[in-house]
Amino acid sequence: MIKSLNLAKIFSDIGANTIATYVLGFLPLIYWLYKFVNIDLWYDEVYSLEYFVLVDFSNTLTDYHAPNNHIFFNLFHQLITRLADLRDARVLAENVYILRSIQGLVAICVGLYSVKLLRRFFNLDRSEIAILILFTTIPFMNFSLQLRGYNLSSLFLLMIIYHSWSYMEGQKAKHAAMVSISSMLLIYTIPSNAYMLIPIGMAFFVLGISNWGKDNQRIISYFKSIVLIGIGLGIATLLYIPVFDNLISNRFSSKEAESLFYSLELLPRIFLAFISERYLLIIPVIIGLRELLRRGKKIEREYLLVLLFILLFPFLISFLHQKHPFERVFISLAPVFCILLSLLTIYFLQYIKRPLLSGILLYLIMGYCIAVFLLEEKNNNSEVAYQLVAKKTLEQNIYRNYYLSDFYDPMGVSRQLAGMSDNEHVFVFDHLDHQSTRFYLYIHGLAHSFCNSMDEIGSAASEHGKVFVVTSNRSDTMEKLKDLDQVRYSSLTEGYSFNNIIRVDHIAASNNWQP
Repeated sequence: MIKSLNLAKIFSDIGANTIATYVLGFLPLIYWLYKFVNIDLWYDEVYSLEYFVLVDFSNTLTDYHAPNNHIFFNLFHQLITRLADLRDARVLAENVYILRSIQGLVAICVGLYSVKLLRRFFNLDRSEIAILILFTTIPFMNFSLQLRGYNLSSLFLLMIIYHSWSYMEGQKAKHAAMVSISSMLLIYTIPSNAYMLIPIGMAFFVLGISNWGKDNQRIISYFKSIVLIGIGLGIATLLYIPVFDNLISNRFSSKEAESLFYSLELLPRIFLAFISERYLLIIPVIIGLRELLRRGKKIEREYLLVLLFILLFPFLISFLHQKHPFERVFISLAPVFCILLSLLTIYFLQYIKRPLLSGILLYLIMGYCIAVFLLEEKNNNSEVAYQLVAKKTLEQNIYRNYYLSDFYDPMGVSRQLAGMSDNEHVFVFDHLDHQSTRFYLYIHGLAHSFCNSMDEIGSAASEHGKVFVVTSNRSDTMEKLKDLDQVRYSSLTEGYSFNNIIRVDHIAASNNWQP
């Protein structure tokens, strides 16, 4: 027994370079977990939890009044919150790290599937570099701990690719089942994932036709895989029957594209985000592509074509659909993009015939990716703050997320208010995230009102002597307070914060007033 668990032998068999690559690859995710695993909930997360998770199972299955209901994901969270006894909003808010940690495990699975896919179907050493390239991709990391269905969608998409190719190779029933199950869960998590699922079937159809008369067994495998995907899609469609009307007709799915080529314009914007400022990677990628096309096997070129179909054709399908998808609809493509980057980078390293030089370049590439990743994370934090302070706009897209910024702290601000003995009159004014503000004020037992009028604040201050205002636009709010008669005001929030507390006192009621 001890002999079979000889770790030194296991590590020796794996290889020191492989272990080092894995360790470096996981460092960005470890850093991300350390910094963001307990970050406060933001608008869409609060909405999803309140309306679709902390409710009865029947609500999750049959309520689709908003596309926030990523049904399978919310069913998954139903089970987790019940098992972990997190059904009370107050308890959940204090222990959000539990849910985010599970999302971190999903991200790890995405990374491991990326490695499995490269190693099995391209038979490449150093496939573990895919983990580092994935975990230094800003859009993927932004969604890696988010309590919504996008991270899970990335996993299901890779599972479809991996198990369909495995089924083609061995015709095993377990892989056939996984293709249908993954296809069903991909669509049942987010319906717009059909943009990603359909191109897989299209790629298999094109390759099946192109092999006509050459390899009948391969042709049959392609068309069997299409059927398996279709079965998963069909089951998901049946599961959506209780909410079908709202599914096909809601204010988001019905929104028309703002211009004819809107979806095609998204493609370069999203791919640039996936690059995440690591532009020097383009050099090994170009050389690696030449090497793959020159000496890669026919089947490897077919796999490459499938990956390119999956990356490019969702935007064409969206263009034909002529709707207005958010950028995040395509976030599950990030791992596929990273697999391509990793694949071509490995081919580049194999192009370098000297093992020592190739190894040095490997670690230089990894160090470069980590350095750019850390720099971009810092730059994003500064840019989000600048946009809010200077332009009064909120950054929430696939590259910049305001709730990941240093100044986002609704829990801390609500706790500060709750610690005051005279906090019974709280107004939320000119705030950009009503959902999270309301949620955190509620769990701290703070009665509050949302208002759009300075007169309402002035009247309340006159009646009660003082009130508190919570705002995300402190400078504008304080400027507007100047127009009120007989009041003094002072910010109780040090530095800049997304949630600022301003105390407003009626002068006549506070002769000993102090800011």
